[in-house]
Amino acid sequence: MLKFLSPNIGKVSFLIAILAWLALLFVDITRIFGMMNQIESGVVPEVSYILQVVFFIMVYIFYNYSITKNEKNEFLNLIWRGASTGLLALGISLLIRGFYGILGDSRLALDPLLRNFFYHINFAMTSLFLISCTLLWKRLIL
Repeated sequence: MLKFLSPNIGKVSFLIAILAWLALLFVDITRIFGMMNQIESGVVPEVSYILQVVFFIMVYIFYNYSITKNEKNEFLNLIWRGASTGLLALGISLLIRGFYGILGDSRLALDPLLRNFFYHINFAMTSLFLISCTLLWKRLIL
């Protein structure tokens, strides 16, 4: 008998979320580079919207699977999980702000490609925090 592999939904959704975020980063940097150099990039803005939606859905599936997989989630463990996600997002955001503080008014600080890169990092961290906290609070309430 053939035995089919059953994929781990958490790992697959996490991988697709990372790939969607990287594709979103690439598409947006390509569009900005094209605008800066008056080159038609050939990428319509709707592609960014689709990749954002895919990223949100995959992060939601990952956290939903991760939270429901552990049936013995205790109240304090769930609170700590949300707080640690928030602290990680805050730490990364503060590191980015510190980096821009070190750069000061240099040309690198005003580069739109670098700003877009750090915007996407903040976008991903904020999305992870909000989605995870929403699902954690839903789990705690229900």
